[in-house]
Amino acid sequence: MDIYDVMRLLENVGFKVSRNKSTRHWRATSPSGTVFGHSGSPSDWRAIKNFRSELRRAGYDTRILKAQYERAVIEERAIRNQAAQGEQYDKIIVVRVTPVNATPAKKSKTEAELRAHREEMRKLRQ
Repeated sequence: MDIYDVMRLLENVGFKVSRNKSTRHWRATSPSGTVFGHSGSPSDWRAIKNFRSELRRAGYDTRILKAQYERAVIEERAIRNQAAQGEQYDKIIVVRVTPVNATPAKKSKTEAELRAHREEMRKLRQ
């Protein structure tokens, strides 16, 4: 997947995707409000890899998103085919994007915990 495929996928599953006119950088905002940025040039192969890693760490794995989107499209086509054949349907397909396996942010230590850790390390060195 190149950057254009990833941005199209993110847009299809509910992200707000925009591109800065002057810098040509991409900006993708998740439904929960998390903002992801990417350079405007797809020339660096590591850039797209790092961008997908950043999405995955936040819980938005592009492989899972793609599978969810494709499944929703297949279901929607099946429903439209049923409607074309005159059958009644009342199901509306909505692709819901939720973070999966998001890694929790590291908890910062309080001053008291830092002091205790330093004291512990000092004792071990002696």
